[in-house]
Amino acid sequence: MKRISAIDRERDLILATLNQCGGNRVQVCKTLGIHRVLLNKKLDQYAAQGFTQLDRERQGSNSFSWPSPRIISDP
Repeated sequence: MKRISAIDRERDLILATLNQCGGNRVQVCKTLGIHRVLLNKKLDQYAAQGFTQLDRERQGSNSFSWPSPRIISDP
């Protein structure tokens, strides 16, 4: 079984929370207890790695598309 790094777990948690909060970054920050500047920095990093959100206008709603978080299990 492949182990998932802490960085990957952090990314999955942030993106899953963003999806759960409907893209509301303020709510994500409150939920995770992080500052909005840090969240924006992380999202910029994820976008540079190819994890991008869909253009909201193109979707016609508040729907966002992020990769599904990986299921994490301990060995």
